[in-house]
Amino acid sequence: MSIYDRFSEAEIEILKVRAERIAHAAGDDQALDTINGLSVSVNDETYVLPIETLAAIYEQTPVVPVPCTPDYVRGIANIRGHIVPVVDLGALLQMPVSAGAQAAALIVVRHQDITLAFQVDQVGDVTAVAKHQLVAAPFGQGDAQARYIQGILEDGAVLINVVALLEDPMLAVNAQQ
Repeated sequence: MSIYDRFSEAEIEILKVRAERIAHAAGDDQALDTINGLSVSVNDETYVLPIETLAAIYEQTPVVPVPCTPDYVRGIANIRGHIVPVVDLGALLQMPVSAGAQAAALIVVRHQDITLAFQVDQVGDVTAVAKHQLVAAPFGQGDAQARYIQGILEDGAVLINVVALLEDPMLAVNAQQ
């Protein structure tokens, strides 16, 4: 018995048309040149996080401070029974803290087996970013945050390279030291 035995000829024709449409869209170069991202605000600055790295968004989640950690580590949070490290995205990018900044949400990001949450002030909209419209960040080679930035959008928002950030050895916990 075939999977197609359940469908009428008209339904099979509809499925073929849909499959062709999806195959055509997957091969579209314009779709490959676009990054979908979530806009967030941190210390009065706007950042965009690529959607493919996002796992969840949580508002008003308690963060428990952990002593003897770097300034950018805000602590840990219990997210659905899992203990997740929480990193202040602004502090990690060495951005000055604004007077009115108040953490409002945790953005959980994942890459391979690494999971952490970014603490942000505000969650914005999902936006499509054309790769050809990105401008290189105006940093020198010695700037620490330059490796975390994929580019700058026309409106001044900064596209974050979440994969580079998560793979940075600086964020790894080493019990030997």
